[in-house]
Amino acid sequence: MSDDEAVALWMKFRFAETDGRPVCPNCGTEKPYFITTRNQFRCRNSGCRKTFSLTSDTYFHSPKKSLRDILKAMVEFSLKAQHMTVDELSKALNLSTKTAAVWMQKLTRLCEHRMFAGVFDSPVAYDTAEFHGRLRNPNLRARGSAAKGRNLGKRLHYLAIKENRHYGRMVMKPFEDLKAAEIGKYIMSKIARGSMTFMDEASGWKRMYGYHKQKPIKHKTSYWKKGKDGEPDRHTNHAESVFSGLRVKERVARGWAPQNAQFRCAEECYRRESAALDDIDAFFDLGKALAKPGQNGMRGYWKWYKKRNSPSGCARGVHTRSCEEWKRHFRPKLKKSLASML
Repeated sequence: MSDDEAVALWMKFRFAETDGRPVCPNCGTEKPYFITTRNQFRCRNSGCRKTFSLTSDTYFHSPKKSLRDILKAMVEFSLKAQHMTVDELSKALNLSTKTAAVWMQKLTRLCEHRMFAGVFDSPVAYDTAEFHGRLRNPNLRARGSAAKGRNLGKRLHYLAIKENRHYGRMVMKPFEDLKAAEIGKYIMSKIARGSMTFMDEASGWKRMYGYHKQKPIKHKTSYWKKGKDGEPDRHTNHAESVFSGLRVKERVARGWAPQNAQFRCAEECYRRESAALDDIDAFFDLGKALAKPGQNGMRGYWKWYKKRNSPSGCARGVHTRSCEEWKRHFRPKLKKSLASML
């Protein structure tokens, strides 16, 4: 693929609503002019005059790599069936490990913008599962009971709602605490009233009894029950099969931080829904997410060097300083180095 073809494909993804014609992100003008010397666009509106590039308002803004490399990374990411590691992306594009890790986070965040945001009106199945987000090291006999409780309080509860069919639409959401009221409110907001739902015998689902047509299945006796009078079979296999992908990520990726749990869920939804598509359609499905608004994260020092109301807790005390404290820490060293250079 040449550079011109990569730019044309990127513009088709980025400005999908106008069929590839650039649009000002500030005022919405569809006729900006192109600045050849800067490789950027500028709005014609006299009250706006905003300058923007092809990657503005996306997770890949101000890239040091070409658009062809970014599109190739999206292709490599979409071809994987279960999970893609940082080393695989680094070898495929000849990137450093740190750059590949940052791109992996950008791609997983991009999956969140293509996740189903509507309301389910067809038969769905939902279930919850608990994951730690970080694999425990092999327990040593010498540690005894002290090693068993060192990770308590960090487990997250994941809710999966999936259409009761293969390759159906689905959503996933993590919850810090298994509160039936909070989860039930989210379920009622995602599933239309009167829809047929399949779930297990958990007591927390009883509060939605009059809102949905519930078809519970008692897992104490069986995991599948034949439907009667033309009804679908009762089971939660479609929802429970989703959690197998998170278990793979937990083993391969060695866990993830709680603040990145939503992006892992979005990636799993993309993997499951794109399994029924061919490679090109799966790539285009991910590329269409570039046109979605709200891609404002990962700018500047997005990882830890940012303002906080209170310093974060760290066992080694490395990341406990605020933004101003880090500036006061580095300013004397910077002045000293400049003085030595002069």
